[in-house]
Amino acid sequence: MNFTYLLILAMVIWGVSWASAKQISGYSPPEVLIFWRNLATFIFLFPFLFILKQKVKFSKKIFLNSLFGAILMSTYNYLFFAGLKNGLAGAGGVLVTTLNPILNFILVSILYHHVWKKREIIGLIMGFSGGLIIIRIWEIKPEDIYKSGNLFFLIASLMWAFLSIQTHRAKKYMEPIPYSFLVYGFSTIITFFFAFFYDWTAPIGFDLKFWINLIYLSGISTAFATTIYFIASS
Repeated sequence: MNFTYLLILAMVIWGVSWASAKQISGYSPPEVLIFWRNLATFIFLFPFLFILKQKVKFSKKIFLNSLFGAILMSTYNYLFFAGLKNGLAGAGGVLVTTLNPILNFILVSILYHHVWKKREIIGLIMGFSGGLIIIRIWEIKPEDIYKSGNLFFLIASLMWAFLSIQTHRAKKYMEPIPYSFLVYGFSTIITFFFAFFYDWTAPIGFDLKFWINLIYLSGISTAFATTIYFIASS
């Protein structure tokens, strides 16, 4: 099997998730949506553990790394839905996917004292320039950054960069899929305490459109796409 095609498939699925998330962003407060997405993802990851025959192990380091990852993931998801509720899915998709690798690379370079190579600099410039062209940066005013959810997307990119570094560190102690399983398990618990102050049971009565998009976001975009991404990249 050509793993390049699996990587492309994962990227396409993630790209569609922005439009899917936009469809449900107005149904409930971000706190409620995050809780249900985490819960659904946690459930959908169960069969992948059995299919791939991976065990969930426990230790102090695994617990702390998973808990820290859950805090970062919960924060990212809040910014994700808060931005979509006030902004555009296309703008968010471009901003986050463009800035994620750039911010991640910069943070890794700082933390691990990595010296930039010429081709890395060229690649970052090309990626950043492409993102600016897609969002038509010449039409955006400085004050627009604080409008339409763009500020949420910018902070989300930074949070995802920290999450990527944390995930990389966690690989020392466990496999990616069990780690994701624990992260979403802890995230479900964390976000419940925030969703509890809202009508957190309301989604049970939502229409089919909501549930189709939630299943896509949790089962296909997160559980399935993340799994095939890990398989292909490993």
